[in-house]
Amino acid sequence: DALPISSNADLAAEFDDPVALVVLAEEELVVIDLRTEGWPVMQSPYLVSLHCSAITCSHHISNIPLKLWEGTILAGTKQNAHYSSMPWPIDGGIVLAPNPPQRDLLLTGHEDGTVRFWDASGVCLRLLYKLSTVGVFLTDADHNDNLNSQ
Repeated sequence: DALPISSNADLAAEFDDPVALVVLAEEELVVIDLRTEGWPVMQSPYLVSLHCSAITCSHHISNIPLKLWEGTILAGTKQNAHYSSMPWPIDGGIVLAPNPPQRDLLLTGHEDGTVRFWDASGVCLRLLYKLSTVGVFLTDADHNDNLNSQ
């Protein structure tokens, strides 16, 4: 299913001059920016699935130093430069929870070789940065070598 969105309050303009297209995919809601060349998708403000690749380990760290926190956010922002800069067009409600007094980080190691850095400070986890370690642990050895020698 798809729904065009207009910046105009006129309902007829949604079909004549849409700014975005909301697409309901099988497991997620995707919004496409129709005003930017190449039609980039908008980064979803909603929780990214923790289980997009099986988690093999996790570690929670409280009271992250501000400089490290800001550096992690900056690295994640650079990593997500391919997303549209248009703000998410769907909103509703107001978050009543106060900003958390401390910065908490959840690190998750995944079966696909990535380490994900999550903001665990507030009500909902938010993905800050994804580090791929596949190149570090890639070898020329065949993973079946150990099985064949037995």
